[in-house]
Amino acid sequence: GELWESKFGVDIRSMFLRTVVWMEMWVLKRLGIVDPVWVVRTIHFVQGLISLITITYCYKFTELISSKRAAFYSALLCATWFFMPFVTTRTLIESMSMPFLLMSLYYAVFSVNQQKRKLAFLSGVLLSFAFMIRFQV
Repeated sequence: GELWESKFGVDIRSMFLRTVVWMEMWVLKRLGIVDPVWVVRTIHFVQGLISLITITYCYKFTELISSKRAAFYSALLCATWFFMPFVTTRTLIESMSMPFLLMSLYYAVFSVNQQKRKLAFLSGVLLSFAFMIRFQV
């Protein structure tokens, strides 16, 4: 429809997330899973596993800039936030860009602290994935 397309016919949403979901569906079809209910459940399960990266890097990033105690509480807050399980298992561009954004922040700060340029490059690559998912990151 007109809402999702510009006047030039170019889609304003990222193709990256669509491609990831399509690849999951292609793999499931190859495995013989074609029931739509199980396909959707499996996609939500995989996205839930990806969202665990957010909690892990929330802990690592907070530990890097603060203490282990603060890192524990930040990861606990991230894991038990009432909206997190609902949001992270949906194909929302906001929730799918979070793991890449947190990994990028962690490696950026770590590379500055350790003077490692390769990790700074990795941070840029991860940030580019976050931008490919959501342009407004």
